[in-house]
Amino acid sequence: MELWFYRSWPIIPIFDSKPLLDSILLVPCVGAILYWVYISYIRPPVFSIWNGRKFFWVYQRLLHNGSSDELKVALHELNRSARNIVRHATTRPEDESANWNPGRTEAAAIDLILLLGNRRLCSEMAKHSPNTAAIFFHEISKQEKFHLPYGVFAQNVAGAMLTDKSSAIFHEDSGWDSGWSGYAQLYSDEIFANPLHIAELSRKHSSPLDIRYATRQSWDAENWEAYARVALLYLRKIIDTSPRQISNASTYQILNVCASISESAYLLNGVEGPFDRSDEFQKLSVLSNFLRELMGSLDSGNVKVRAPLKPDPDSFSEDFHEKLAQTIFEVIFDIASVRQPNWTCWTVSYNVVWSRIFPLNRGETSTWVFRRVSRLIYQEIIEMEDFFNFRGAAYLGFCLNVLGLDANRRRGWKKSENALRVAVLQWTRKNYSRMREESPKVAEACLHGSVTFDELTNEIVKTYQNETSKVPSEARFKVDIAIP
Repeated sequence: MELWFYRSWPIIPIFDSKPLLDSILLVPCVGAILYWVYISYIRPPVFSIWNGRKFFWVYQRLLHNGSSDELKVALHELNRSARNIVRHATTRPEDESANWNPGRTEAAAIDLILLLGNRRLCSEMAKHSPNTAAIFFHEISKQEKFHLPYGVFAQNVAGAMLTDKSSAIFHEDSGWDSGWSGYAQLYSDEIFANPLHIAELSRKHSSPLDIRYATRQSWDAENWEAYARVALLYLRKIIDTSPRQISNASTYQILNVCASISESAYLLNGVEGPFDRSDEFQKLSVLSNFLRELMGSLDSGNVKVRAPLKPDPDSFSEDFHEKLAQTIFEVIFDIASVRQPNWTCWTVSYNVVWSRIFPLNRGETSTWVFRRVSRLIYQEIIEMEDFFNFRGAAYLGFCLNVLGLDANRRRGWKKSENALRVAVLQWTRKNYSRMREESPKVAEACLHGSVTFDELTNEIVKTYQNETSKVPSEARFKVDIAIP
């Protein structure tokens, strides 16, 4: 244009003004800039009936071909579309014979919710955009659309949050350690402690608290501590709002997941030195603290025990307290695999598990659960009268080591344990010699820690450490000689 005016070439009279032509040419540039500002900051594009299908395909391509930075920005922008996506999404009626023909927008909304379940997307969301996950959970709850297929998304994003130690969940542990985030617990409360979400998703085996085994297999004690915290948050909310709903599929799933913590306890068997620093030991501490705090919460919420102490063997009990007792019963079996050395066995069996789950000052729940677990243990032991087996031997060895060899029915120290201890010792007196003759390996498996067998006197001996004397103290228990 400058050259045109410099050469004085012919021009239409109306445009014979350089400032006018400059203004005309600048209008498209200014308009493009204003449009960019409008769609980027004032009113960015959101999911709607006009762009639903295109919206889905953009996110699909970005998920599989985009960089981490691009996906991070896209997840933040997805916040604005959460309400519309949930509003337009529909699902097939339960009656499969019913006519169901979703439109293009409805189908795109459903596909987007299913796309949220992608593991890469959930991993990025857990690390960089937890607010997006919380908004989707909030909108589904607000619009009461729990029937939507968001179970895979809920389970995967929850697993990613509990696996990645840089996620927001690990910064909501307590107000003392994390300040306002620890007090508010925004993401923990919205994603893991919403009873409406958890109850509905648990029926579809996709609860955020029902973490897949492949995901939690790599967890260490810190991961399990985060899981125990959000699980307690959910359980306490049920206890506070509707304690009668404590017995449901979601709470059973939590107990099943927590019971798997002790599966690796056998790795402590034979470990000497600073074993208390090992991850397996720390995980057992997390499990014991969780079970103790759970029983304390049940007492604080006045949740009554509805299961009988001696249930009918032909009936199936769905009471939460019964399930809790069964969980502790299985945990004891896992830790009974730690038999040596003496101090490791005693620390794991008694200090970390038994005395921590069942302290001296027990509430109503802890008292009932202790009695129920005692019955389960004794029942497992007496079943060896028909067939000596290693499972029963594990429980017998645990009791001999933890409860001791004192057959006094009126012992004042921990009187609540007298019944189980005396019953186990009576059974041992009658059957242990026969066990050594018929199944010597099973009999040897009953000797945990400092418990040994003196064949000369036919006595079971428990040796105690005595730092003030040259000779360690002993407790002896004589068993009957086997009758041929």
